[in-house]
Amino acid sequence: MMFKYFLGAFVIGVIINIGVVSPVFAQHNGHVHGQGQLLIAQDINAWRFEFILPAADILGFEHVPQTQAQTDTLHQLIQDVAKVTPFLTLPHYCQLDKVVHQLHDKLVHSKADTPNEHASHQGHMNHSDITIAFEFQCSREIASVQINLFLTAPSLSTLHTQWIIDKSQSASVLTPDSSLLTW
Repeated sequence: MMFKYFLGAFVIGVIINIGVVSPVFAQHNGHVHGQGQLLIAQDINAWRFEFILPAADILGFEHVPQTQAQTDTLHQLIQDVAKVTPFLTLPHYCQLDKVVHQLHDKLVHSKADTPNEHASHQGHMNHSDITIAFEFQCSREIASVQINLFLTAPSLSTLHTQWIIDKSQSASVLTPDSSLLTW
């Protein structure tokens, strides 16, 4: 329970201080294609890894699916999220507790929209981000995490990463060539 309060405070703090906490984030103001964010929080054995990604980079489009191919892409992403490893790899002593995302909402909206409704929503859906959070329980300390997301989303060129863990807080920028995060 304490972890949820800590995480909420962490996320609010990151949003409020994103330009102050680290110069790494000073240039990452809002939605930029090719750039995502990863927020990491630890509370004793509980860990949360929250990805905030442009839909264009993770899905290839930023609107509700309009074609069967786009619907299939969204279904594949939902399956990838459930597997976790397309996003990150943690040591074997970490067990997945929970995955949080809004991907099913995109499917529901796509089935409910009529062509006229879709036209009115299309502008609203532009430049959308997708948030995917993984919560783990780890029986031992984690020294590093391998981020596999660049293979899943090849148009993603940078992942602005910030963490608050028991032993440190810091920020880093990951790229396809440098995707191992160590603290």
